[in-house]
Amino acid sequence: MISPRQDYTVAELIESARSFRAQIRAIRWPLMALLMLGSVGSMAWAWMAKPIYTARASFIFKEDANAGLMAGLSGLGALLGGGTTASSYSSLDRIVELSGSDFIVGRSLLENVSVDGQRDLLINHYIKVHNLRQTRKWQNDSLLVKAELDTNARYESLDRRQRQAVNYVGKLIRGTKALPDGILTVAFDKKSAMVHLVVEDTHEELAVRLNQSLYQHLVRFYTAQATSVLESRVRTLQLKADSISNQLSQTQSASARTTDQAYGLIRQSDKVSQKQLVVRENMLIMMYGEVIKNLEQLQFLLHSNTPSFTLIDQPYLPIKPTLKKPWVYGLTGLAFGAVTMFIGLAVSFVVFMTRPNARNSSSES
Repeated sequence: MISPRQDYTVAELIESARSFRAQIRAIRWPLMALLMLGSVGSMAWAWMAKPIYTARASFIFKEDANAGLMAGLSGLGALLGGGTTASSYSSLDRIVELSGSDFIVGRSLLENVSVDGQRDLLINHYIKVHNLRQTRKWQNDSLLVKAELDTNARYESLDRRQRQAVNYVGKLIRGTKALPDGILTVAFDKKSAMVHLVVEDTHEELAVRLNQSLYQHLVRFYTAQATSVLESRVRTLQLKADSISNQLSQTQSASARTTDQAYGLIRQSDKVSQKQLVVRENMLIMMYGEVIKNLEQLQFLLHSNTPSFTLIDQPYLPIKPTLKKPWVYGLTGLAFGAVTMFIGLAVSFVVFMTRPNARNSSSES
């Protein structure tokens, strides 16, 4: 077997390069035709591509600024388990993560909205607009092909087929490592301190409805989670206040009846129960006043700890579409083709030079 030479002289390299150039010159027109065909194809694809509609919601999440109040009521919060201290370090991070989570996206997809004059679940609108039921992946999935979701579907009570459909559409919206081009983007701008919730889709009204549903479910869920403990403690204190108020009313009624009896003949021993009622009444009055004070403080604490979302920008119809520029894609295709052709020619030249008969071919030329 003849091995390729590695010790070419300068003259041999120049002669081989001339021979290789002659071969390339013979096929230069087909190469140029392929290059122009790729550029024209890129331009045609950009021209025929559907426009993209961007629905953007920008909001500000206000942190709790009542640090002095929280410190003053920390004893009450600790006693009742209200959790008066919260970590503000990860609040915005949690909001960004929640916005694109399976939970928020899944609940948003089960929102009943109107698109193109028809009222249905968002997930059904998305499946219909993008013809997902006709795709090969949907047809080949035994669960997806049988999945049906009506307006009574609830996220917590989905069956296996419905859950598979929600997860599948949710991945298309959020994007995954294997499919990074999801239509949902959530970002936090440190300069403006705003969170941007962006949905990009080829259907204008669907993008707006999905954006609105995501924002509403995010605010609703985050507010409920942030205030759930305090609301539970407020309800407990309210029940305790009602119970003490009922006992106080019963004690006052009993004390009044005993006092009425004092106008008649009453033994000295009977006065003991009257004194006990008076003592109990005074104790209940003190207890009721203390519970009401704590209840008012805790309600004020609950109001102060409720997260504040301020919506700065929200999407409205109509939305100006984002069109792909054909000339940009044409130049991009031309540049990509030129780079690819250059690399291919370089590799071909190296292969041409390392052939065993490279010297003979150059000498014969």
